[in-house]
Amino acid sequence: MSSLAAAEETPPYPAGKVSPPVRYRVPLMVSAAFGLAAVALTWIGLTHALTFTTEDLALSQTLHGIALFGTGIAVLLLIFPLRGLFQMREADAYVAAGQLVAARQPAWICRQMSMSGIGYASTLLVVVAAYVFLTTNNFAVQRAFLDPGYMAESFWMVLAAAKLNLFITLAASVIILVLSLALALLRMVPGPAGRPIRWMVIAYVDFFRAIPTIIVIYLVGFGLPLTKIGFVSGWDGMWYAVLALSLSFSAYVTELFRSAIDSIHPSQLSAARSLGLSAPQAYAYVVIPQAFKRVIPPLLGFFVALQKDTALVLILGIMDIFGQAKYFAANFFNLSPVSVVGLFFFVITIPQTRLVDYLIDRQKQKGAR
Repeated sequence: MSSLAAAEETPPYPAGKVSPPVRYRVPLMVSAAFGLAAVALTWIGLTHALTFTTEDLALSQTLHGIALFGTGIAVLLLIFPLRGLFQMREADAYVAAGQLVAARQPAWICRQMSMSGIGYASTLLVVVAAYVFLTTNNFAVQRAFLDPGYMAESFWMVLAAAKLNLFITLAASVIILVLSLALALLRMVPGPAGRPIRWMVIAYVDFFRAIPTIIVIYLVGFGLPLTKIGFVSGWDGMWYAVLALSLSFSAYVTELFRSAIDSIHPSQLSAARSLGLSAPQAYAYVVIPQAFKRVIPPLLGFFVALQKDTALVLILGIMDIFGQAKYFAANFFNLSPVSVVGLFFFVITIPQTRLVDYLIDRQKQKGAR
């Protein structure tokens, strides 16, 4: 027998006189407690909807089915702590034999099973809590916010009003991009001669970042018409909304562009100047294109926020998507049309946020290479 084989068979520590190499018992106990709590609370919560009297047999059968299905899922989640228990016993056997290295794999699996059980059980409990909330008081919450009849009746009219919100978003986005990039470059004007310009840009950014967007919309939308200045006092309310959102969001995006430009190494600008490019050319052809690649993910995040904030233009009396939904809600004495608005923004913003996450992850992968 070789010395290597003998070393592998010999326990590295005295048997029965070592402590577990990792802590896996506490997570397993917590996972088991979460699993049992999920089973009990899921059954109690889902059968909560059955506590009221209903003459609708189909509804009663559906609720019973949901309760049984949800409880079945909760019982299946006990597989995680059970598998963790088997792995814990295996790890304990290795530890008792002094084989700490061999005990690490089952101990690691035990921890993973325990954390998975905690995660899935917690998610199920949140879903059950939401179900209980919707079914409370004989589905009163569901009827007030998610009534299918009212949602269907107002859907197309509310969706038609969304065109105004989309137009405001696109128009403001173009203005924000141009204005923010210009302000970021002005903020970086070098030398004593550029100090007043830098101060002016800093004052602009600080002012509009300090003022809530809804106040900016109110001041612009109602204040400019009071000035009686010919070229701004006769605008349509939609353009006041575009202007207000552009002023507010450009303050944030300016700092975004400035930080992206600052992140480009100075050697890039020096190399461009050494090739004979002027300072504007160096920024236009070398610095800004590289900065744009870095600023795209957070920039998309700001435009998602801009898209949602277009609902604030309601205060100007514009019949946008929120105004239309509010009109229906007042007629129906029900908030389901407003929920349609929420679902609309949910549907159009979630893909954009996932795109932002993808771009950020891809950027991290490129940086790690």
